[in-house]
Amino acid sequence: MIKTVKVKLLTVIAEAVLRDRLVAELRTAGASGYTVTEVHGSGFGTVRASEWSGPSVRLETVVTTEIAEGLLATLTERYFPSWSVVASLQEVEVVRPERYGPSPSAPRR
Repeated sequence: MIKTVKVKLLTVIAEAVLRDRLVAELRTAGASGYTVTEVHGSGFGTVRASEWSGPSVRLETVVTTEIAEGLLATLTERYFPSWSVVASLQEVEVVRPERYGPSPSAPRR
């Protein structure tokens, strides 16, 4: 049987104008990688900046619990009050867990 380790999958859906800022937050927090895709959908019906600038973005990163909790705190403090941003956290199992820890080039907070 293949040994797996439990880590967190953090998914963030946000206005496209936040893409670069959110990627920087992921890197600063220690995420070693991420995936970004353009998405379309409907939510609470609020007008967002991206209504005029394009689709929303979905950022996904697989990280340790500590990194995920730090990112959620950052999103809650800096982005939720003023931007259309949602986040979800799931427990996932991975092989090669060393790939999902802090990035060697990430600054320590």
